[in-house]
Amino acid sequence: MLSGDGGSGVDGIDTVPPTPEVSDPKLSMLVDRVESAAAELAEQASVSWTNADRVR
Repeated sequence: MLSGDGGSGVDGIDTVPPTPEVSDPKLSMLVDRVESAAAELAEQASVSWTNADRVR
């Protein structure tokens, strides 16, 4: 089992806590946008990127 995969760790202890709820609707929307953008970026093939692109 990989660390951070959201599964159970040693002796069934959860290794990743549940995502906390955001009570402010506007903040919740902004957090959702950031998470969505990060997921989209992670899906990109970076083989053609320059080192400057990767650093940024």
